[in-house]
Amino acid sequence: MRLTDQQSQVKPIVRAIQSKWKLMDLVKSILFTPFYRLYFLVKNVKWQAGWRIYGKPVIHKTKGSKIVIGKNFTARSWFTCNPIGIDNPVFLTTWNPGAEIIIGDNVGVSGTVICSYQKITIGNNVMIGANARIFDTDFHPIDPGTRRYGTEDVQVSPVIIGDNVLIGSNSIVMKGVTIGENSIIGAGSIVVKDIPANCIAAGNPAKVIKEIMSTKDTDY
Repeated sequence: MRLTDQQSQVKPIVRAIQSKWKLMDLVKSILFTPFYRLYFLVKNVKWQAGWRIYGKPVIHKTKGSKIVIGKNFTARSWFTCNPIGIDNPVFLTTWNPGAEIIIGDNVGVSGTVICSYQKITIGNNVMIGANARIFDTDFHPIDPGTRRYGTEDVQVSPVIIGDNVLIGSNSIVMKGVTIGENSIIGAGSIVVKDIPANCIAAGNPAKVIKEIMSTKDTDY
């Protein structure tokens, strides 16, 4: 069942009441929200309804690039706000003018690094586990003769992550990958090729290991 915007706001409060550490994180998030709003404003990223920011993310936004984030975005950067631990804050980086990071509604990230040379698109209702990384570039040229001297010959290809996708903790999604809607990427996977919709993929490199036969519970 899909949650209404009001229900999505009440749910974390109910959970916080049931756990002391969750309550502390919620209180800190509320206290620091005005500062986070100012930070996003300075970075020219529009604040949307229903955002929950636990700890200051790091935003590196190149002039002429774009970062667009939908409603009900949750970003966890404090080490204590995810029970499996977070190695670093959330990073959102647009490397070049014209680069884009587009994130849909109801997306949650924990210590996630998203770095775009060209374009990374994340759909609605996507959950990205702790310490996952998403890149649309190799960062360095393949040719050893130019590898040390610049990034002009770097290979770049857009990344698309469909609606209702779950990416497990410590996974890496590489350039040119499309992950179809409703699919699950197992923890610690390295995704270098497209993953079709409605399946579970895992491993290095990630391969499909199981189809998801029913999607009736993914519309939440």
